[in-house]
Amino acid sequence: MLAVDVFRAPKGVRSMTAYREPGTEDDGASVHTDYSQDGPPSPGPLEPRPITFRLGTRTVRAVGASSDRHHPNVLRIRIRPTLFDRAVQGFFRLASVLLPSLRTAVPEWFLPRDIVLKRKKYGWDEEFETELQTYEKLRPVQGRVVPVFYGRVDYQGAPAIVLSDVGGVCLAEPAGAVLEPEALGPLLHLAQSVLADLGVLHDDIKLDNFRLADSGDQIWIVDLERVVTDLDEEDLRFMVDSNTSRLLGYYQNNLACFASDGTVTRPLKGR
Repeated sequence: MLAVDVFRAPKGVRSMTAYREPGTEDDGASVHTDYSQDGPPSPGPLEPRPITFRLGTRTVRAVGASSDRHHPNVLRIRIRPTLFDRAVQGFFRLASVLLPSLRTAVPEWFLPRDIVLKRKKYGWDEEFETELQTYEKLRPVQGRVVPVFYGRVDYQGAPAIVLSDVGGVCLAEPAGAVLEPEALGPLLHLAQSVLADLGVLHDDIKLDNFRLADSGDQIWIVDLERVVTDLDEEDLRFMVDSNTSRLLGYYQNNLACFASDGTVTRPLKGR
């Protein structure tokens, strides 16, 4: 496990999310309760519903529901293409063999079946714009460490972004607690280091912003509304180490809780 001084803020770090004094930070394992324009989550079941929005030259028709009751603004959806959609998609996919630039020129015709539609949270205008800018900055690693960004749309009167569905499971959930901390640490460090190589530090260090891939050997980083992009290389490296240590601390606390109530039992993978 990485041993670092978590609470010594490096010079240049001005964000109180990336650095907090001892005793003032939250447990990092809790799920956000920042509600979207729909208001607080409903106690009822998350029922799939028809979803329609316009992306570029395409009207996308799909079925989906909120990812969970704590993130009502994040919809995980499955596209239901029409016969016309299939014909146009087929044309563009054939044409892209000769013109690969079509994939970025008309991304709406290269959408995978499962995608994520993330609406701007009420009052989060600045964070929404930050996420747009961050995805552009992280374009070289989209689909590798962060989701693929397909575009900005309007959905039910609110701005939203269309992303690939990376799958996997949230590290804050019992289903995501399958690795020993010693095995998880390098994966967390590597994922954050990839962003740091492009000058980006994730600034909302909670387990629900990190997903263990279905393969079990990779971490996806999501929720890029809060990032730091003005640190030098030395400070970035320090904060990657510090944030990894913090995340592992949250994860170990979760493991203890899960073990006490029988939700997760050892041995875990990677011992």
